[in-house]
Amino acid sequence: MKRQHIDLADIASYENLLLATWKAARGKHQRKDVRQFCDEIDTSIAQLQETTLLHHAPQGEYRGFYIHDPKKRLIHAASFPDRVLHHAILNVTESTFEKGLIEHSYACRPNKGSHRAVLQVQK
Repeated sequence: MKRQHIDLADIASYENLLLATWKAARGKHQRKDVRQFCDEIDTSIAQLQETTLLHHAPQGEYRGFYIHDPKKRLIHAASFPDRVLHHAILNVTESTFEKGLIEHSYACRPNKGSHRAVLQVQK
């Protein structure tokens, strides 16, 4: 696979971070940290832009919680600014990764997922 040069400025661009914010906030608008980030969105994005361009990732605390699906498991979720940065990186790199994956890989991919994987196995 040919290497792709990824510029940090592309990841830290305002437009990319804004898109990443809306992707990361999907279904989580009621959470306090998400509301706070979005209420001060220009300041939040500017701060995330600055730290990213200085080669520093946000260092938020992971939030631990239990789920019962079907057994009890401890989940650790990244802080919201961390999740925004994760989405910003994925926005820039996703097409490169997609090219390198095999056709029958379904997890965490656009237009794929567990339901499509089940249908493929049934074929």
